[in-house]
Amino acid sequence: MKPETVVLCNKIYCWVRAAGWFIAGIACFAARGNLGQIYDASRETFDSAGIKQEQLLLIYTSLGAFGILFCILNVALALAPMTRKWWAAHLINHIVGILECCCLPMGLPLVILWFRKDVQAMFDEPFPAGNRDSVG
Repeated sequence: MKPETVVLCNKIYCWVRAAGWFIAGIACFAARGNLGQIYDASRETFDSAGIKQEQLLLIYTSLGAFGILFCILNVALALAPMTRKWWAAHLINHIVGILECCCLPMGLPLVILWFRKDVQAMFDEPFPAGNRDSVG
């Protein structure tokens, strides 16, 4: 697979993950609106686990906030410049993604291809003109 294709698949992967996190975040915030119904429908389960309605509100709020945050981070990755720092950020995103079962089929091959030298070479930062001896 060409390195350009790997980078394109990576951008698609970031946009799909951003959409998934956005939907999850919005769903958690929407569930907060129906918290009474959710708690009443599963009262026995929540009571046996020792979860109170206030705790459930905190759980949904936290998960919703994390969903929106991860959505924003994936959008930032999709739009990021092709530098070494961003290559590493994409690698972390891939590793986190393959820990999620739904992202494993696309994430695992992508993380393997991400280590190829030709893909890494696309993310090399050029040295500023006249400053080739400096490292950073």
